[in-house]
Amino acid sequence: MGETYHPPLGLCYIRSYLQWKKGMNVPLLDLNLMPTKKLLKEVVESRPDIVGITCFSPNRFSSLDIGREIKELLPEAMVILGGIHVSFLYDQILRNFDFVDMVVRGEGEETLLELVDSLKEGDALDKIRGLAFRRFSDVVVNEKRESIKDLDSLPFPTYIEHFVDFHGKRLRGASIITSRGCSGGCKFCSVPGYWGKPRFRSTENIFEEMSILVNQYHVEYVNFMDDTFTEDKERVENLCSLMKRKNLNIKWRATARVNTLDLEILEIMKGAGCVEISIGVESGNQEILNRLGKRTSVEKIKDICKAIKELKIRLHANFIVGSPGENENTIEETKKIMRVIQPDTFNVSQSLYLFPGTALSKEFSKKGIYREAFWLDRNVSAVKYLAEHEEYILTRWQMELIKTGWKLLSFKKRVRYIWGILTWIKISQVRKILFNLLNGGIQKLKKTLFHLMLSN
Repeated sequence: MGETYHPPLGLCYIRSYLQWKKGMNVPLLDLNLMPTKKLLKEVVESRPDIVGITCFSPNRFSSLDIGREIKELLPEAMVILGGIHVSFLYDQILRNFDFVDMVVRGEGEETLLELVDSLKEGDALDKIRGLAFRRFSDVVVNEKRESIKDLDSLPFPTYIEHFVDFHGKRLRGASIITSRGCSGGCKFCSVPGYWGKPRFRSTENIFEEMSILVNQYHVEYVNFMDDTFTEDKERVENLCSLMKRKNLNIKWRATARVNTLDLEILEIMKGAGCVEISIGVESGNQEILNRLGKRTSVEKIKDICKAIKELKIRLHANFIVGSPGENENTIEETKKIMRVIQPDTFNVSQSLYLFPGTALSKEFSKKGIYREAFWLDRNVSAVKYLAEHEEYILTRWQMELIKTGWKLLSFKKRVRYIWGILTWIKISQVRKILFNLLNGGIQKLKKTLFHLMLSN
């Protein structure tokens, strides 16, 4: 039947880079594909010198727990964390979790390559840019590493063989990232601070990777993982033209900002196989959009969404509840825009999250609303903006928006929406669904699914 898989592209790029530069055997283990016990067993059996772990803010303790267990099982292995969360909070991580030996800040390809060479030769670590590490009771922070300017110089990330070997099935959908960085001014986003200024792969380089996926691995669907795929419209036009000219028959989806779209580029994307576009609507209130740094207008959002729908491209819309200035009236405005744009699928965030490295976290840190110490609390999955409203109010507003969006969906879209949930829920959640169906009937099942929607 085939599968769709969203791989950890950051680790995949590093793996490919080390294999390309050093011919190293770099196993890739993904907790999305295997249980923790199996992953730990494979790590112990391979007895690595270095274990690199990606760490994002919401799953930080999952990453840290894995790191701790690996260190207990293999005390001599060097445990290194990378990713957005630790790139900003490296000092906190190294001071509070002694099993973490080092943190890679920012892009990891060149930093890890230099680290491998230094460890092999026994050289000091102080000159490896982008590295932070513990020396006795001190945390040493090396010079920041410049971003990789030529993304075409990187080898394509390898993960398909790993997926096929693990599942025994061919991969139906694949993920590609064609740029790093975003020039958007969204104040709740960590991307600009992490990646820096946008950098782009060439259209020829992107097309080559897509051709390999289609012709060698028979992939039918591509998910472009760029934060803003349409950041450079001319590049998108050239890529779409190349895809049509070379008869690359593939469907794809992308994420875009409203202020980077117009009817012309949408028509070009549609003609080259685009079947879905995801946009951040966030709110139907203009003042809130301004406060979040969205650099667009409510009317622009309506116009672009109308064009997307008229071209019969699926529209996925993201909304945020609880931004500064949110109230009953602004929620009603968001319900109104939801009814106007009629997204095919949607996500409603239960709160405005304050992630490390964002403009809002810096602003609210000065006001005493946000503290980095919050991230040390296991009971906090993510830091929420609760300065204006209690959490139960935000949850009520979130439920109201979800119900508004749900009523707009046809039966077919509702089935697709639920199927989307079922493709990523955990085994424990599957057990809960079956238990509720057997013991509580349809109404209890509906309630369980609804709460799963709320939690994601």
